Amino acid sequence: MADEREPVQEAAAAEAAAEPESGRRGNERIAELEARVADLEAALEQRTQEAEAREKEAKEFLEGWQRERASFENFRKRMARELDEAGTVAKVDLIRAILPAVDNLERALDDDSTSADVVRQGVRLIHEQLLTALQKQGLKEVPTTGETFDPNVHEAIDAVENTEYAPDTVVEPLLKGYTFGERLVRPARVRVAR
Repeated sequence: MADEREPVQEAAAAEAAAEPESGRRGNERIAELEARVADLEAALEQRTQEAEAREKEAKEFLEGWQRERASFENFRKRMARELDEAGTVAKVDLIRAILPAVDNLERALDDDSTSADVVRQGVRLIHEQLLTALQKQGLKEVPTTGETFDPNVHEAIDAVENTEYAPDTVVEPLLKGYTFGERLVRPARVRVAR
């Protein structure tokens, strides 16, 4: 039995001898883990600060964008008002240019003259006055007789046999056409040579 106790005692003695070494290793491991935790906490703090800085920057960008959007909306509304005002001013200018012709028409209607020539001459003058006012605004007559037919500004109403003009040439205007700048107001209705 004494032999059996010796190995147990030897094992206990070996454990006791190994205990300070394992305790040292345990303490080192704890120190390593504590250092790792400290590093992770420092990294977390740094990342938290970076996230807060980015969140602040994003908030500033959002506020700047919202200010710019509000500024653009105000600009858009102001431009719409100014365009509307410019349109009104242009209409008033046109009306002012036409009013003298309207005044002359009223005078002609109030005239008791029975002479057709006098009435015709008055109407002719009013017609010229209206055309002059519209031409000053930019209205131009579409060229017709003798011009090559252009479907962009002419509307062919009839095609006629004609030896005086080459084929596809405007022979006679039936209704005058007009342009305003580069825009077609009304096409000229014409007869075209075949």
